[in-house]
Amino acid sequence: MRAACTGGSQCITITFMEWINEPPAWGQEKEYLWVETAGDTDYWQRTHYGFQRDNGHAYGRRITGDLVIAGRFRFSPVSLFDQCGLFLRSDAENWFKCSVEFEDSDESRLGSVNTASGWSDWASTVISSDIREIWYRLELKHGDITLSSSLDGEHYTQMRICRFHGTGELFAGIYGCSPQGEGFRFDVSELFMTALS
Repeated sequence: MRAACTGGSQCITITFMEWINEPPAWGQEKEYLWVETAGDTDYWQRTHYGFQRDNGHAYGRRITGDLVIAGRFRFSPVSLFDQCGLFLRSDAENWFKCSVEFEDSDESRLGSVNTASGWSDWASTVISSDIREIWYRLELKHGDITLSSSLDGEHYTQMRICRFHGTGELFAGIYGCSPQGEGFRFDVSELFMTALS
């Protein structure tokens, strides 16, 4: 079934969101948000690569408590690791993201990063780089994340279950970044957030 917001007044749309590190160009066209990322942007903390990056573009809303956030992403990556997807953040050392990270014209990586106490992980699987559209659904409930994705907006497959270590007020929304290249464009539609009672 296609994801839909059914929480009434608890539903939050992109109209009520704010930027962390606003991108060089972005806008809203009817039912979708478009974003052009800046180069040399990323979210990552320490693990394996040794560096710390906290300058990706994130558009969202501050919220407390359990929630569901979902959206449809269309993207045109250009360079290695160009990425966009859902984003959940407590602070620079505790956050979660999911995306398709571009590798080359043949293969990309569908995955997620859970960062806890300043250390990031990366769980991923190889997918075709021909895929340029995907839906995500993230549920945060009692401190646990359940993440699913879909290639048609109807049939969702579980990607991950993990513990989220952020506390207090959270920033929830979407993100995009270009760690290696000069930037790329992506569009987001069917985006909603629902507070769970």
